[in-house]
Amino acid sequence: MDFRLSFQLYQALCLRFPQAHDVLKADQLTWDFATQLESAGEWLWATFALLHLSDRDKRQKALQELLARHAAKILPDETAAHFKTLREEFKIPSSWIWQAKALHARSVLQDHSREVQFLIQATDWEEAHNVLCGIVGPKAVIEQDWETLRELLKGFQAGKENIEQWQTGGEVYEDYMALVNGVEDAEKTQAIRRLLDALPAIVHERVGKLGFEEGVAIKDMAGEVGKLILKGQGVDASRVLQLPLTNDAYLRNSIELSLQYYQAVMAGKGTEKQQAKGPEKGTFMSGMRPMAKPRKPVY
Repeated sequence: MDFRLSFQLYQALCLRFPQAHDVLKADQLTWDFATQLESAGEWLWATFALLHLSDRDKRQKALQELLARHAAKILPDETAAHFKTLREEFKIPSSWIWQAKALHARSVLQDHSREVQFLIQATDWEEAHNVLCGIVGPKAVIEQDWETLRELLKGFQAGKENIEQWQTGGEVYEDYMALVNGVEDAEKTQAIRRLLDALPAIVHERVGKLGFEEGVAIKDMAGEVGKLILKGQGVDASRVLQLPLTNDAYLRNSIELSLQYYQAVMAGKGTEKQQAKGPEKGTFMSGMRPMAKPRKPVY
């Protein structure tokens, strides 16, 4: 059945006779016409039809679901034809379009990096941050895909202040990237100190909730931070054992701390013995004879 003429005629009559408007009948006619258009492949005009739904929440839900179903046909470019039509002519918010693209990237393409990019475009900061920390960031650390991680973190600069868990999320990857890039000593020390606080906090706050890859990435980052601390970065070396390390890394760091402590103790004892023994042979002081005792005067 063709609902085009009925839909157009009803809209014209309502403009001429507003008192004749029947919400239920109008919405049903809108649904029928939109379904007909979408079935015929005219999804863009189906979007236009759905704009006539009377209830705001139902209208938003219907439009977002329609965009999600046809997101593959919308190029990720705000100057592209479909994007411009939706945004400029139909007044669809850009954020809805980007969210539809993000959903398509996740469920169809299974490309979580693009999902994060699209969510950032939609200014959906919290969801973008969740995907970064739960999937993309851990995978990038494990695979050492620094380029992908670097580009995604750049996208968060405009909205990281709106993210509640940024200090135990995105900032962890940001600080770790600073260490990978080899920043100056002062900045490196600050990054290490923040990671010393954040990495144990993540594990403590999310007991039983960490995904496998996320847990592996955290231990990888903790291991590298531990190595830097033991090399001397102006941080209390004993704190390295507070990091969420693997069993092997914990054992290695314990041994290294023990050796450093033993060497420091032995160096201190060596200094004390040297002071008690006097100058070693071969030094300037060792070649000097002791002063003779003065003779008693003869009167």
